Amino acid sequence: MMSNNNKAKAKAKTKLDVAETWFADKYLIMEYSFEVHDKLRKLLKSDVSEKEMVKTYNEETEKLFSGEPEPLSRRNTAYYIWGHLKNLVSRGEKKRMFGLLENLDYEDTGFSDIKSEFHKLILKYDVPNLLKSSYFSKTLSNS
Repeated sequence: MMSNNNKAKAKAKTKLDVAETWFADKYLIMEYSFEVHDKLRKLLKSDVSEKEMVKTYNEETEKLFSGEPEPLSRRNTAYYIWGHLKNLVSRGEKKRMFGLLENLDYEDTGFSDIKSEFHKLILKYDVPNLLKSSYFSKTLSNS
């Protein structure tokens, strides 16, 4: 189990902090809960006050990261990230990833292998939005 301090950054204090934290943590948030991911994505697009945005974002992420990822959200996040990579990789890499993805079940089995492979591919193919994601830096050694 991952310690909570490995999951989330320091609390946001401004809208800019929220936006920067969201950019880095959105896939990690998605892994924990698609529902919370969607709620926070909408929050960032809303016209709520800075105070309300910061408060809501901090409360939601603190509550989210105090628990464990939802198994279905973990699996769906793996497929979502694969969607960013599948058109970039070689046939051999596709075959390997299909094998890893096929072996996923609704438990934690296989997630560290998939994250490790994703990370290698993201580095190899220089996928900027994923390179900057805390999904890998905060979970690879803890999955």
